[in-house]
Amino acid sequence: MIGGVGVLVGAAFLYLRAVAPPPPPPVVDAGAEAPASVVATAPATQAPTAAPTAAPTEAPSAPPTPAALEQRARAALDRRAFEGSPESVADLLQALRAHGPLAAGGKAVEKDAAELLGADIDGAVKAKDAAAARALLAVGERVAPAHPVLKRRVAAVEALEKQLAAESARTAAADKAAAEKAAREQAAADKAAAEKAAREQAIAARTAAARAAADKAAADKAAREKAAADKAAADKAAREKAARPPVAAAPKSAAPASAAPPAAGGASAQKLVGDGRAALGAARYDDARKAFQAALAADPQNAAAHAGLGDVAFQQSRFTDALKSHRSAVKLSGRNVEYIVALGMDFFKLEQFEDARSQWQKALGIDPNNAKAKKYLDIVQKKLGQ
Repeated sequence: MIGGVGVLVGAAFLYLRAVAPPPPPPVVDAGAEAPASVVATAPATQAPTAAPTAAPTEAPSAPPTPAALEQRARAALDRRAFEGSPESVADLLQALRAHGPLAAGGKAVEKDAAELLGADIDGAVKAKDAAAARALLAVGERVAPAHPVLKRRVAAVEALEKQLAAESARTAAADKAAAEKAAREQAAADKAAAEKAAREQAIAARTAAARAAADKAAADKAAREKAAADKAAADKAAREKAARPPVAAAPKSAAPASAAPPAAGGASAQKLVGDGRAALGAARYDDARKAFQAALAADPQNAAAHAGLGDVAFQQSRFTDALKSHRSAVKLSGRNVEYIVALGMDFFKLEQFEDARSQWQKALGIDPNNAKAKKYLDIVQKKLGQ
């Protein structure tokens, strides 16, 4: 019986040896000495007769084991090298996943990587850096796809992006509103300034027109008063002359041989001045001018004739001629207040206001109660802004 069992065992061993694949040849280092068993079993006929001419090819390295990959992934995690190189956490975990579901070590690396990335995402969200948070989520998708730690951060990142978008929209709206408000305020200010300038210009124009009208009215009134005064003076002179009794002429025979002749042209000049004043009062200016010129021809030093010519020129608005004649009258009769006042009016009409004021002050120095000089001086003082 025992012998039969031994035969069966031996037959089974031979069968298994026959069907089993031959074992791979042992890998022998080129520089190391071959094991004795290999040397012993090598056929004698295959021993090389000479040294080989080519170096032996190296045997391909064995692929890394999952344990080695886990160790390298842990080292990459310690360096926080999540991606970007063959030795990154993402690539090493991908290599582990190629071997099948992650073992405990691989899962631990994946979990720790997800937690580190989650903490970084929380920091980016807290700093309101949506771009950085979104980039970290993308890294997490490669390191720990669909890991619960990272999935919980997706909502926070999306909420941050919505918040920043809303804030940006509010800021843009606020900036637009501020710009529109500033534009409205500037437009209103420009319009108000333009309206104010227009009002001020209109006021200035009305003021200038009123001042010009007042000056003209004052000058016209002064001219009328002077003409009236001159007419009254001429009328008075005419009345006085008419009231004087005629002087009887002495008989020629009775006139002593030694009697001096009357002043040449004196009496005729005075008569001509009276005629000129009468014509001036009647506004017959040509007749008045001819009478005064005739008086001056008879008596060139007659101040009244010079003043009469100045009055005629003034009434005809020939103010330069009037100034020349009145100046001659004042030169011949320097204390005649009427001549001085008339000379001041000539200066005023020629807009030589300082000279006009000087003449009227001179007149008041001679006659402090002269109404015309006072009135005209007040007008020219206002004109000069004093």
